[in-house]
Amino acid sequence: RRVLFRSDECFRGRVVNFEVSLSGPTTGEKNLSLTFTPIEGPHGIDRVAGVVEDITERKRAEEELREAHQSLTLELRERTDAEQRVRALSNRLITAQEEERRRIARKLHDDLSQEIAALSMNCTVGSVGARGSANVVFSSRTTDWSFSRVSKGPANRSSLPCRVPIRI
Repeated sequence: RRVLFRSDECFRGRVVNFEVSLSGPTTGEKNLSLTFTPIEGPHGIDRVAGVVEDITERKRAEEELREAHQSLTLELRERTDAEQRVRALSNRLITAQEEERRRIARKLHDDLSQEIAALSMNCTVGSVGARGSANVVFSSRTTDWSFSRVSKGPANRSSLPCRVPIRI
């Protein structure tokens, strides 16, 4: 009926294109493309030329393509989300590293300041000698210990607060 209705439109002077799905016991489901073209005779349009094309494989390929597109779109969305999570974690890691560097820098600064203060408190100036030179006397145990910690570098200065034995 649908085909007859469409062919009637063709007898009114229009080219008609449409697709139908048919199923048969031996052929299974088939997709067909139909085109009707009016043909004019001496008394107007008196015939119709029809072309039928089996488009079953094309329809199947279009469906596979549509499914692949949906799958790829979903995968792209998932990867984009994962990439954003990785970026957020990377930013958190960088922030944590920067905070840790600042904390270590403050700790080293405080530790070094305490070491220098301990060294200066342990230096005592003795009496001025005959030639006018000052005799500097150090508390050798404390000075040696402080100097060795300062000169070894930050890897060996890990205690906070610094406990320097001070002699008064």
